Amino acid sequence: MPPSYLPCRMPAPSGRPWKIKVRRMGEELFEGMAAIRIADDAYIFTVLEPGGMTLLDGAVSMEDGRLTRYSGMQQVTGTPLPGIIGDALFSIYSSCDDARETVLSDRGAWMRSFYALGIFEVKTITFLSGSLDGECSAVEVDNPWYSVDIIFERLD
Repeated sequence: MPPSYLPCRMPAPSGRPWKIKVRRMGEELFEGMAAIRIADDAYIFTVLEPGGMTLLDGAVSMEDGRLTRYSGMQQVTGTPLPGIIGDALFSIYSSCDDARETVLSDRGAWMRSFYALGIFEVKTITFLSGSLDGECSAVEVDNPWYSVDIIFERLD
């Protein structure tokens, strides 16, 4: 399928909340909400716990994916989570036009981007659409280097 007909489009970051889940080796480590927007050539993100308390604020460079700043609760900022979320956001928004596999089915559509370093899989990004309207309803970033999956689901 030519790139102009990819079934899933990631909506531009607008501050709209997404459900976020972080899993390590199948075990859920965290579930909450995330808001993502663009400002000053960076993806700005805020991660909230289910009760609405801010756990993490950060910014990721749109140019190179570097985490340029982050702050929040010490229990979160002292872990690899800020870097993992920053890497996931950069990967999501920089790989949308780089799908390697596109599948249409009666349950919707998805596309995947695979990244490898030699024979080692570095990351897989799966864009899911629950309908054929094309807008992404969920994105899963599987990063075997960290043994972590991050899932962003659109809140309607």
